[in-house]
Amino acid sequence: MSLLFALLWVLLLGVVLPGMLPFLAAERFRALVSLLTGWLAVDYAVVCVAVVTLHAGVYGALFSGFLTAGPDAPGSIVDFLGAAVASHVVLPAALSVGAATLLPRRGAWTPTGEGWDGRVVLALATAWYALVTGGIVVLVAAGFVSVVSNLPT
Repeated sequence: MSLLFALLWVLLLGVVLPGMLPFLAAERFRALVSLLTGWLAVDYAVVCVAVVTLHAGVYGALFSGFLTAGPDAPGSIVDFLGAAVASHVVLPAALSVGAATLLPRRGAWTPTGEGWDGRVVLALATAWYALVTGGIVVLVAAGFVSVVSNLPT
């Protein structure tokens, strides 16, 4: 099971790191990402690793709950899939809303400035993250089901 999550983490990170790069063209998004150390490349990698690790942790918790309940428990597969899909929308949206509301209040980030509003770019980046990570998880799940269904009995 840990191999599956390691593979999922590597795939997500391998897609998220380059996949979110176009959003760095927006000045306010760069300012948001580079809050930690002021070095954009380091901060970008740290933010991506943190978000993907948190997301993979959510999947680990969901899958552990699924295994504990057992696949034959009523509604367990539906519950697991619903929670997994929700994690692609709820987790990134919660992080984005938190960043867009808390950081300006604390004076750490100003969403307005040159170019696009930072909140708009953050919303677009959140939607893109949800689509990309959702696609990766669907591909991993399809591959897993394909392998398991073709195992000799």
